[in-house]
Amino acid sequence: MNYGADIGRGNVNIVSLNKRIAFESYCGRARSLDFEDDKTNYIMTIDNNGYFVGEKAKLEGLSRGFQKKKIDKLRSLPLLLTGIFLTTDVEEVRTNIVTGTPVSDYKNQRKEIEEFLKGAYKVGMYGSTKSIALENVSVFPEGAGAYFSLVLNDKGEVVNKELATQKVGMIDIGYKTINLVVFENMKFIDKYSFTVNFGMHQVYNMIYKRLSRAEDITPEQAENIKTGPEYDVLANRIDNDVNKFWGNTSFKIFLCGGGAHLLGKYFPQFFVMDNPEYANANGYFKIAQMLYKPKKLVWEMPK
Repeated sequence: MNYGADIGRGNVNIVSLNKRIAFESYCGRARSLDFEDDKTNYIMTIDNNGYFVGEKAKLEGLSRGFQKKKIDKLRSLPLLLTGIFLTTDVEEVRTNIVTGTPVSDYKNQRKEIEEFLKGAYKVGMYGSTKSIALENVSVFPEGAGAYFSLVLNDKGEVVNKELATQKVGMIDIGYKTINLVVFENMKFIDKYSFTVNFGMHQVYNMIYKRLSRAEDITPEQAENIKTGPEYDVLANRIDNDVNKFWGNTSFKIFLCGGGAHLLGKYFPQFFVMDNPEYANANGYFKIAQMLYKPKKLVWEMPK
C-alpha cells in the first residue's frame, strides 16, 4: 500500500488511495495514566514502547517537534505509524512511503531518513494491534509534493502536461520553515530552491508576545488569530526572498502549506492551491503511486 506522509512541525497529514487524516504533531513518550481516556486521544505503542500522540500529547504537556532534524525516529516514527494505523483496515500492511524534508536538509539527511524509518513494527492502539512494515521509503524536498500533486493523477500518471513542461515555482508556507522550490520539465532546479527559517510558528509567537502584555492569552489561542501586523512581517519576508532569488519571474507560482490561505491575499499574482495544507501529502502519495506501481502478474499455461 502506498502512502504520502507530510510530517510537519505543526500538523501531520497522511494520504493513501481513498483515505486521509490530519492531526497536530505533538508527540512524546507515554506514562501510566490514572484515568482512561476516550478514543479521540491517541495513545499508541510501537513494539511495546508507549507514546502520546496528537491531542493527547498536547493535553499531557508535550510539545511539537522543534529538534534540529525535522525527521527523527523518536517523534517522526510514532506520528507516521499513528497515521497509517488509523487509515488501514487490515491487521497486516506492507507500505511504501514518500515523505519530505526541508530543501536545506535534503542532501544531507535524505538517505539517513530513508534508512531509519524502514522496518517492521507492531503498533497498538485502542486495544488492537497491527503489523506495519515500512518496506520502501523515499524522501523529496518539501514543496515537491505540492508540485507533483498538480502534475500527476492518483495513479501516478502525468495529466497536467502544461505544468509538466513548464518552469513552475512553489512556495510552501509551513509551521517552522518556508520552502521555495522550482521545477522545470518535472526536474528539481537546485539553483533556485531554498529554505527560509521563518514560518507560521514565528507569526503566532509574535502575536502571543504582543497580546499577552495586555490580556490573558495562551500560545494556543494565538494560533487562532488570523489577522494582524505579524502576517505583514511574514508576507514581506516572502516577497523579499522571491525578489532576491527569483527576480522578475515569468513563470507560474503556487502557494501551498498550512499558511497559504492566510498569506494568499498578499500575493494576488500567485495561485493558492486547493486544500493547500494537504498539497504535499497528496503529491507524495501520487509520487509513491508512480514509483511503486503494482507488478503485473503474468500467467502462463502450465506445460
